[in-house]
Amino acid sequence: RWSEGDFVIISERGILLLEIKGGRVAYKNNLWEFTDRDGKTTKKIEGPGAQANSAFHSLDKNYLQDKFEDDLKGVAMGFGVVFESISRVVSNNLSDLPELPDIITAYKKNCSDSKTFKSYLNKLYSHYETKVNARKKLLSEELINSIVKRLRPEFEKVPAIGYQIDDLENQMLSFTEEQYKVYDSI
Repeated sequence: RWSEGDFVIISERGILLLEIKGGRVAYKNNLWEFTDRDGKTTKKIEGPGAQANSAFHSLDKNYLQDKFEDDLKGVAMGFGVVFESISRVVSNNLSDLPELPDIITAYKKNCSDSKTFKSYLNKLYSHYETKVNARKKLLSEELINSIVKRLRPEFEKVPAIGYQIDDLENQMLSFTEEQYKVYDSI
């Protein structure tokens, strides 16, 4: 049931999962390499497109379909990959990578400001809207709230009273020891 995606965007147009990659990106010896701003490099067999794909399908299968299957029929849903600090992964005179088609991928130019990023999101929603054909439908505010509550419920838990008493006793004991140290030094 466990997977990881960087952002889930839920709007009336649908549900998008975004995988965000910053820093340097390379593909060498059948491994993807991601280097962050501190120079730390992480190597993975699974590329960002495959990561986004598997995270989205895990989200859909494990958290959405069991509760919202009928409500989500005809709703645009899918994933995208954002390389916020680099230009296109392969140069413009080459085709895009099969797992990172330009239609689902954003680059530095798409992230330069909120307007260009919004254009990328609209392009991504339009892409997934074509996948649901004539059944395209919008999410209601009520359904959006239900989905958000399912994915990130609000809660407040209070420690058991016994734990609180133990914690208070430890604080008092610590405070008393500090008082003795001050007293001794005086």
